[in-house]
Amino acid sequence: MVKTWLKTGISITMEGPDHEKGVRRAFSNVAQTVTAEQVTELAKTLEWCLLIM
Repeated sequence: MVKTWLKTGISITMEGPDHEKGVRRAFSNVAQTVTAEQVTELAKTLEWCLLIM
């Protein structure tokens, strides 16, 4: 049986002193070829955006 790729999604939850319950961001329709490094960079960028707000 061969499975066909349907979709990829990323969900990132950030926690900290200002966000005890966590801040969750979800991204759908992510490219099939996304790498772990790209996901890590996305998380860093989101963290930076929340710090400057």
